[in-house]
Amino acid sequence: MSNAFYRAFEDRHRGPRELILARLRAYADLLARLGALYPAGAALDLGCGRGEWLELLAEAGFAAR
Repeated sequence: MSNAFYRAFEDRHRGPRELILARLRAYADLLARLGALYPAGAALDLGCGRGEWLELLAEAGFAAR
């Protein structure tokens, strides 16, 4: 499957990247609290789609992969 096809599929059936990021930002406070508890925290997301969740984890200070 090509990257372009996958992106088009995700946009159509899941929503555009910006919309998904906006929805996931509802977890920002939780991520901040978890980051305070685990300052060297790491996260592994299997099957992460386009990576929006990983992006938010990285912004919160997690080593996200």
